[in-house]
Amino acid sequence: MQRGMGAPVAPRRVASLEEAIAEAVEAGVGGEQLRNARERLEDCRAEAALEACHNMAEYLSLSLSLSLSLSLSLSLSLSLARTLTQMAEYTLTMATRRANMASFGRAQVRL
Repeated sequence: MQRGMGAPVAPRRVASLEEAIAEAVEAGVGGEQLRNARERLEDCRAEAALEACHNMAEYLSLSLSLSLSLSLSLSLSLSLARTLTQMAEYTLTMATRRANMASFGRAQVRL
């Protein structure tokens, strides 16, 4: 079983063996050769199922990694948004204080 090298090998073996068994039955072949071929077919089916499970596990692992990365990204974005909000509030507070001080200074000059 070679992953990452194109189509899975086991399903192709299953299809090939099924075809060969069907041709052998059609040609009248029987006995031990046919029994051995059918046993090999069952082994290949089990291998194909195992390969499919491995592929699904790999897919789920990659999906989980992506989900964790997105979650971390969202968490960092939320943290950045909070920081920017705090900076905006601080800037607004300082601008208000400056405006109040300027207003107070003008009021003092008038007195």
